[in-house]
Amino acid sequence: MQENQTIWLILRKLRVPILFVIVSFALSTLLMMIVPGTPGPDGTPTHLSFFDAFYVVVYTATTIGYGEIPQAFSYEQRFMATISIFLTVPVWFFAIGKIVTLLQDKVFLRAIAHNRFAREVANIKSDFIVICGYNRISKLIIEKLIAENRFRIVVIDKSPEKIDELALEEYHPHIPALMADITQTSVLRAAGVSLPNCRFIVTLFEDDDLNLKISVKARILNANIKIIGKATVKQGVQNLIDLGVDKVIDPFDHVATRLDFALRAPFLFTLLNWINGGNLNVNRTDLLPRGRYIVCSRGRFGKSISAVLEKNGIEYVNLDINKEIKEKKLADSDSFKEAGIETASAIIAGTADDAINLSIVMTARKLNPSIFVLARENELEESSMFAHLKAEKVFLMDRLVAISAFNYIARPLADQFINKLSEYSNEWAKTLVIRLTKTINKKPRLAEIMLTCDSAHALCGWANRPITYGDLVLDPWHNGQKLKIVIIAVKKVSGELIMAPDHDYVFEYGDDLLIAGTPESINQFEHIINNEKLLHFVLTGSERRIFIFEQLQRIMGRTPPKEE
Repeated sequence: MQENQTIWLILRKLRVPILFVIVSFALSTLLMMIVPGTPGPDGTPTHLSFFDAFYVVVYTATTIGYGEIPQAFSYEQRFMATISIFLTVPVWFFAIGKIVTLLQDKVFLRAIAHNRFAREVANIKSDFIVICGYNRISKLIIEKLIAENRFRIVVIDKSPEKIDELALEEYHPHIPALMADITQTSVLRAAGVSLPNCRFIVTLFEDDDLNLKISVKARILNANIKIIGKATVKQGVQNLIDLGVDKVIDPFDHVATRLDFALRAPFLFTLLNWINGGNLNVNRTDLLPRGRYIVCSRGRFGKSISAVLEKNGIEYVNLDINKEIKEKKLADSDSFKEAGIETASAIIAGTADDAINLSIVMTARKLNPSIFVLARENELEESSMFAHLKAEKVFLMDRLVAISAFNYIARPLADQFINKLSEYSNEWAKTLVIRLTKTINKKPRLAEIMLTCDSAHALCGWANRPITYGDLVLDPWHNGQKLKIVIIAVKKVSGELIMAPDHDYVFEYGDDLLIAGTPESINQFEHIINNEKLLHFVLTGSERRIFIFEQLQRIMGRTPPKEE
């Protein structure tokens, strides 16, 4: 449909010049055919054929001039050629000017870009994701998804500067991008939202209504697509949930969860931080003080923080710093002193303005150098000023949203693991953290592996025998040792999620495993469940000599000698 609109646009813009060209060329050709030429041998005047006449008109109209053919012209023909020049050359230049104008027309260029984009998306044969808007959040998501190399990506943004910025990144594989209004149904169709291999659409704008509008249209176009949306207002969150949005990201709720974990269960916070890209260290800054807090935030973020503090029995004072700034009382620090900054244990700089939050941190440090500082950083920057001020804990709002969206797309089992953490105690988390650090290291890699005949085909031959967690972690390359992996979650076919199963757990066909380990051990585990000889040796312990010999030959790139 869009291609038809483009053709119609071309015809509409060039209708007059094309008509002028046709009329002028036709009239000039007719005149050149009618006018008598140089007489032939018998004295009869000759006439140009249609082809010869048209050929002469074409090269005179384009000011090329190949001469008089097929023979010298008569004076009548030369006169008509002169008229033809004055008739066709201006028309030809008029047409060229209109074509150049059309090529500079923004509407035409957008139509061409739209068609090219739609064709490029339609040619994507693998699974892909549509990302609405190119900003700090989506850039981080794109970088992580490209590193995983699991999905192709399509981007729509209304700003031409953003599209140009994306093009300059030169991502590989190439990311089709279009400057357009993503709320338009035609744009969503062009982006491939209705295609069966479009798996996700990500809409993380600051405007909750915009996210809702996109989500509604995406759901209508494709009932099977998974929608990831952002909401910062309570009603916006509920609207997305009611619509059936698969992943509703509320950054304020993420901050509240982290604060709750840090207050009541530091090891839960450590697990959460590790899965989101950190490590398993329990730092001094992860242990929050239990004294009086000053909360510099209002609105829903401030309410979320206050609710967590009340839940954990923390005394706090709410300071409406925006009102204080409006009344120009911030500079003299009176509002901080009235709130008891000098005896407070911690302060939370949680406004929506990073400049104000920086001012809060600096003023608090000046009045109480030992105060514990928690800061909200709204804009993701390469060099954080909050880190420069040595704030103990900084909540990067954009990063929280980006990591949450990435986990849901690329590591869905890790996302479910995170959602279930709040049901467990600090002691449970401490046990798991110790187990991970002793078995692996303080920054294990995560992997998700499903036990099916496609991804673990060697296990299909052992379907009649119970296979336990302990069986599959034996290291065939080092006798008596185990692989440096820990299965931290198993999702059964029924949907039940088993957290941190022990070594007696019996695997079932279709189990989805969330594994932590070293890259080498994860690769070895995948090799075990996909190599029948290797799995046979792990489960039975037999043919050890032959197996090791074959493995050494394989590593050295040689073929084992045939037995005589």
